[in-house]
Amino acid sequence: MLPLSSLHRPSPAGASAPPAVAPSPLSEYLTSSDPDKRQRAENWRFAIGLQRVDGLSVSPFLVELARKNIEGLMTNEEVQRAVRFHYSKQPKSHSL
Repeated sequence: MLPLSSLHRPSPAGASAPPAVAPSPLSEYLTSSDPDKRQRAENWRFAIGLQRVDGLSVSPFLVELARKNIEGLMTNEEVQRAVRFHYSKQPKSHSL
């Protein structure tokens, strides 16, 4: 997977610089000596970045699940089940 920084296209002459990107809450894992942890962290960084594109931020709950997944304490399937369970208990929002 390409790092997100490699996907940035240079701005045309005279264009303003792109907005600053907030650091990932999981950035300490991006330099891990464990390649599996690095890859999982990169995957989470990408997912969190997609949320930011939509103007959303991730909850501390999701960041904690991501940390457990990166550390190898939870599988992707376990994270998925935990998210579904967590949000099934939340009140439904009808504001679209």
